[in-house]
Amino acid sequence: MTLIIIALALVCERLLTEFRRWREYNWLGVYLERLQDIGWLAPLWRSAWGLLLILPVLGGVLLLQILLQGGLLTVAGLVFSFVMLVFSLGPRDLWEEVHSYIAAVEQGDTVTADRLAADLCAAGGRRPDSARGRSVVNAVVIQGNERLFGVLLWFFVLGPMGAVLYRLAAEWPAELRKMQASEGLVDIAMRLHGLVAWIPIRVSALLYGLAGDTDGALTGWRTAAARPSQSWFQQGWQCLAGAGGGALTPDYDDDHPRFEQSVAATLSEALSLVTRSLVILLGALAAFTIGGWIA
Repeated sequence: MTLIIIALALVCERLLTEFRRWREYNWLGVYLERLQDIGWLAPLWRSAWGLLLILPVLGGVLLLQILLQGGLLTVAGLVFSFVMLVFSLGPRDLWEEVHSYIAAVEQGDTVTADRLAADLCAAGGRRPDSARGRSVVNAVVIQGNERLFGVLLWFFVLGPMGAVLYRLAAEWPAELRKMQASEGLVDIAMRLHGLVAWIPIRVSALLYGLAGDTDGALTGWRTAAARPSQSWFQQGWQCLAGAGGGALTPDYDDDHPRFEQSVAATLSEALSLVTRSLVILLGALAAFTIGGWIA
């Protein structure tokens, strides 16, 4: 049933774009604002203990996940799993957003293009240094992990709580910045994100290598890994971008990328790479599921 839920959630995630505003996680900001109004919780915003603020949400999801198992509640549990997965994917449709960016560039709408590029590049809990050209191509392969692969992998392993855990970890740093939490707490939130993303990043890199140019992906990963990075978790996103860029072209060089086509065409190819990688991932999950049935 897990695989069926994943397939249905992916279809709904692409079709129900009109519900996008419900999935922007504005509720997370409202939740944090309510907690910030509680005076005795003030010290949490200045220390690592601030991560405890995420526990009520995860605890509630886990409790429902446990309660809605077995017996007459099985169907309700499946519906709950489906809803949690749909609202953990994204929150915005990657294909729609990239095509909107390409259209804005072609129409000369620089304001819209810059806004969409900045949204795409603000991945991995970091502020983008650049939001043009090569950075946007890198962002697409990173967002493939952030919006899809990471959530799906954790859902496959831990169920609804896994999907919610990854989405909250991904959104937490940006929301804490909006709440003007201490940089120390933001840094710890980014480390938590990097921790839960450690395995998905490497799985995504493998998927890109299988779906694109394998040698190029390996070269891109090694080249990116050799470059200096501020931290281990930032290097993870750097390596994923390198692997994705390498999978797109066999002549990958992180400092001087060489693409034989325009940025718009390269972005379309990057989306195709994510699509092919998603198909491979679904096939692998299906193989694990069938193997479990046989065993």
